[in-house]
Amino acid sequence: STRAMERSGGTSTPPPTADASAPSDATASDSWWAAASVVHGTCGWTDESLARSSFFPPAAKTSLERLRHYATRMPCVEVDTSTYAIPSAESTARWASVVPDGFVFHVKLFGLFCGVGVPLNALPRTVREMPCMAAIVARGNAARVGVDDLPGAAVDALWARFHEALQPLRDAGKLGAIVVQFQNSFWPGSANRRIVEGVRRRLDGALQIALELRCRGWFAEAELPGTLAWMRSLGRTSLVAADDLKHETLQPDRAQTGPPAGSEVERLLIALHVTDARCMYVRVHRRQGEHRLLSAAELREWVERLRPASLRAQGCRGPVWFLWGNAHSDQPIRSANTLAALLRVGAQVAMQQPQGATAAAGSGGTPLENSLTAWQRRLREA
Repeated sequence: STRAMERSGGTSTPPPTADASAPSDATASDSWWAAASVVHGTCGWTDESLARSSFFPPAAKTSLERLRHYATRMPCVEVDTSTYAIPSAESTARWASVVPDGFVFHVKLFGLFCGVGVPLNALPRTVREMPCMAAIVARGNAARVGVDDLPGAAVDALWARFHEALQPLRDAGKLGAIVVQFQNSFWPGSANRRIVEGVRRRLDGALQIALELRCRGWFAEAELPGTLAWMRSLGRTSLVAADDLKHETLQPDRAQTGPPAGSEVERLLIALHVTDARCMYVRVHRRQGEHRLLSAAELREWVERLRPASLRAQGCRGPVWFLWGNAHSDQPIRSANTLAALLRVGAQVAMQQPQGATAAAGSGGTPLENSLTAWQRRLREA
């Protein structure tokens, strides 16, 4: 059942070993495909706790200087600030100028377009100064507005401004997916489907969407087939597989005081499904406390989920973008490096071991299990 899978942190797809359509004789190229095609990044590069860590050199003081250094260590990043305000094209052009060729920016859609109310002063000045906005501006900059509060001309101008912000990244060949995030209150239903369809129509059809439906009701047993068929019909829309904790998702406070007293920490169901062959998109959420590294068991589950035979059997032909939102100090970077290393180990094990071999001689476990143990020990020591 869905509840049982939520308690176990499982996916709503069969585990890879139960995938009857997966080829039984994975080739060496298939093995390396998983390690090479899972591309790691973090949800933003401006987090203050990351800035205070040893990840950035002392000379990297500004956001742009930190981005330049970040891009020497990581191949992609998710732009989180665009949720709260649309960046200027000048800003995105500067971003593109300090990262190497091949680096990719995934950009979160402006929250207003996803039904989130924003302060009036979050709108670009050019939009606030439109004549049709006079009555709304009279309420004061602290007033919150939703997309339905705005005149159609202002909404059109906001969409144009968002596309303008993307253009320098597109021109540089450094734009990845547009992350469209709907919160836990966004339940499955025809009205909300129309909202998503409206976003898809508004965005340039050539842009890839990574759609995050944080309400797990979309993936309940009765809803899942319809959800997946509908998403595939939208075109260039990949489902975000979110790995997050139940209490963090349900608690509205950003302070994240932890789960209710007497309750257990639960991982919500992870909906890992291919809805567009071009790519898959994963987001790991961890917001509470100072220790946000995934456990050995959680890492082992992700290694299994990302088995190439399973992904290929589902129709994935593009990269798996794996974005880490466990923002505290350098933990997103360490998490990315750890999982990337484990995927490389898994690929090597798949190539080197005979079919069906499970134990490493004298080790008491498989090479992958032993590597997980070693990595967890190093993380604890760090």
